[in-house]
Amino acid sequence: MYNNLGRALYDLKRFKEAAEAYGEGIKAFPNDGKLYYGRGLARNQSGDKDGACEDWHRSSELGVLQANALLPLCGENK
Repeated sequence: MYNNLGRALYDLKRFKEAAEAYGEGIKAFPNDGKLYYGRGLARNQSGDKDGACEDWHRSSELGVLQANALLPLCGENK
């Protein structure tokens, strides 16, 4: 549910609200890497690169392979 809401808000270019929706999902499901990945995308679009990188790192740790492709945007190759 949170992933779907975050994605819908992201698609509407409501990035801050999307990040908040993903954040609520993370509170309920802290080990769901897809939520961190999505929040990272929304944070990046909102201009919060540091927050996005934190989320992508956590997403990668939780096994979301797509996050690995974004880590070079954080200035490192992991």
